[in-house]
Amino acid sequence: MQAVWRAVVVAAVAMAGCATAPRPRVAPAKERIEPGQRSWRIGSGSTRVPIAADRPLLAAFTALMPDPEHELRWPLSVSAHPELEPSFAIAPALAQPGIEWMDLCRMGVMNRYGSGQLRDLTTYLRAWCLVADGNLDRGLETLVSLQSSVTPQLGPAVRMDIASILAAGTADDAENLIAKHQLGGLDRLDLLAGTFVELGKRDDAYAINQRALQADRAAVHASSCRRLARAIVLAPADVREGPLADLRQLAEQDKPDRLCVALHHELACWVFMTREAMTSLTGSMVHCGPYWQDHGVPAEQRAVIEAYVAWPRRPAFADQWRLVADHAARGLAIEGADELAIRALEAAVRSERCTGLQVKAARTLARRILHEPSRKKTVDDARIRWLIDQPAQLCAD
Repeated sequence: MQAVWRAVVVAAVAMAGCATAPRPRVAPAKERIEPGQRSWRIGSGSTRVPIAADRPLLAAFTALMPDPEHELRWPLSVSAHPELEPSFAIAPALAQPGIEWMDLCRMGVMNRYGSGQLRDLTTYLRAWCLVADGNLDRGLETLVSLQSSVTPQLGPAVRMDIASILAAGTADDAENLIAKHQLGGLDRLDLLAGTFVELGKRDDAYAINQRALQADRAAVHASSCRRLARAIVLAPADVREGPLADLRQLAEQDKPDRLCVALHHELACWVFMTREAMTSLTGSMVHCGPYWQDHGVPAEQRAVIEAYVAWPRRPAFADQWRLVADHAARGLAIEGADELAIRALEAAVRSERCTGLQVKAARTLARRILHEPSRKKTVDDARIRWLIDQPAQLCAD
């Protein structure tokens, strides 16, 4: 009996060696397959290919996208708009209506003698006349002497004006003037960084904000978190993780400042959302879940945003497209969710070459989408029925 079994085994091996290997099916040229990617066979015999699809626009995504730009102007008020002009109304204080401050400079009003409030006002005018002549250094020196003025509203205006004059040049110019006139202090650096932002000089704002972070020794209050938030937004994408980790540390203290916690939630989501490649359905919930919870975003809306974030940026297989569609289908009451789901299902069907188990599952989900009463329709019903009844047509051309 053993001899018989050996003979059978030998014969089977010989036959296997003589068999011709099956020729692999080649994906059509029109399908985009990235270098290093392959087609795969599944049990039904169909050939899987990775498929690329354009992501549709989703208004809900824009509404829920964190926008930390509001932190960049801090500590400027909403009404503050720095410019190289006096922020104190000096002309009405020294002349009749209709006369501008530069007219006063040409008239030599800044050289008048006086005492008390008049002296402070003419000194203020003199500082701005020097600035108007291009002498920022002497103008700044003259303004510095007025920081402790008791003239109503002049002191705060002087502090704002100093920041505006410092921001007239670059961050390096500002640092030289700060050192020369002993204008240091975190409050002034914060104001200067916000002023640079307002003037559109983001690189200079980043440089000054970095100096403020280096000088910040407290690191336990809301101002520290605001500096870190500004650093994250202004920094190049490849160096954001450092200040984000510092912000997380402040937000996770035993008794954290509430603003620090809110800023960390917002910036963690923003950094994740602005990465070049986001293909994790769980990643968006990990990074953005706390932010969405802070803002009362309902679960179904989060699911749609997760689908939007996880939309494959490169050609993907059917199972990835199905996951996107499943998430989008959880929030069909959200405008654009059905378009997101159907386009993902169409990509899944094409990836399966229009045959196989994934196609059957895609048709089932499409049928549910078609008959969902709460669906906000952005996809024509005929297109969904086409996917349900004639999925093979997606591969016909």
